[in-house]
Amino acid sequence: QPMEGRIRYLVTRHWTKMMSHLDYMSKQSRERASYMWGNRSEWKTYSNLYFNETQTKFELSEEKAEPEDEGGYSWRKEMFFIKRDYAKNSQYDGRTLMGKPYLIEDTIAAPKWRILNDLKEVAGHICMNAVMVDTLRKQRIVAWFAQDMLHNGGPENFHGLPGMILEIDVNDGAMILTADLIEMKKL
Repeated sequence: QPMEGRIRYLVTRHWTKMMSHLDYMSKQSRERASYMWGNRSEWKTYSNLYFNETQTKFELSEEKAEPEDEGGYSWRKEMFFIKRDYAKNSQYDGRTLMGKPYLIEDTIAAPKWRILNDLKEVAGHICMNAVMVDTLRKQRIVAWFAQDMLHNGGPENFHGLPGMILEIDVNDGAMILTADLIEMKKL
């Protein structure tokens, strides 16, 4: 069976946990933000990863993970995608920055993962975990990858493991991407 299909990820961002790791904000500013967000400091969206044997494309989904808020950002339609071609060792990022669209082309740089031996079930697949530390962004990233899906792709800028990455945890829950739907089909 060809390795081709779509993985939908539930992306959960916890704003107060994200801000707690920002060293340029004062403790008072972080506490104020935590107070202002209150119980609504968590925001959920969906993203899709389309893949075949040599390529992946990660992009935002039109599906809503939560009911629409009056003050939400549903009106913002910014360009965002990350496309990797492993056969050509190239990566293309499409992003809107400060109102202007940019296409960034680069070679694929594999992150330096340390594979551990913990096991966990994610979206019906038994996954192993791996850890890396991004010293520039001061992030600790834990990835869970499925060895029965022989592809080294994954969501966002995460890839380079001996199996498809089905879950990512950044800074102990500040951002979590979890596969909740896997469709193996011809694209």
